[in-house]
Amino acid sequence: MKPIPLPLVLLIAFFPSMNTFAESEINTTASFDPALCTQESQLNSALNQTTDLLTTVASLMATCPEHAVQIAALASNLNPSLTREIYLVLFSDVADDQRVQLAVDAVRSIDQEQRADVVQAAIESAPQELAQAIVDAVAEAGLMDPTEIIIAAIAGGADPGSITEPTAAGIATPPPIALAPGLTNTFGTGNGNGGGTASPN
Repeated sequence: MKPIPLPLVLLIAFFPSMNTFAESEINTTASFDPALCTQESQLNSALNQTTDLLTTVASLMATCPEHAVQIAALASNLNPSLTREIYLVLFSDVADDQRVQLAVDAVRSIDQEQRADVVQAAIESAPQELAQAIVDAVAEAGLMDPTEIIIAAIAGGADPGSITEPTAAGIATPPPIALAPGLTNTFGTGNGNGGGTASPN
């Protein structure tokens, strides 16, 4: 029987180790235990220990969809420089009729310094026709300065020619007080029915 060449023996021996490595890689991205969804300390621990934050964020969100906004906020607090990317994961698989409210909830959940990144991610991942609705909703919630919202929206791909700056939330200019013709609100005038300046007699 002809002996098997040494290089072939080494190659055959290497395949099982490759399979073991592949299995270990798959296991590191497996779904998390749903029991940790309600435990912020456990979520923080999972995010702290990962070497691939965005993959872990996606896995945690898949395991705990009802806590997705909280997971994004925790991850952003750990790594503020990845805020936009983290929230792109949050907005990546959302029904269009839920995007506007999710954007408001997401902006509200994060520190002021990162809110522009969240708006940018929300606009970037949404259909163009929802951009104005997202901008208006964030402004109406009073979460950001309207000009900052517009800048973030344009950075996210909103059409500068079609998007308009929202008015400040909750601030309305009161209409002037209407007076009947011929009447004024100046003291000392009247209409002949007892009004006007009093006589010294």
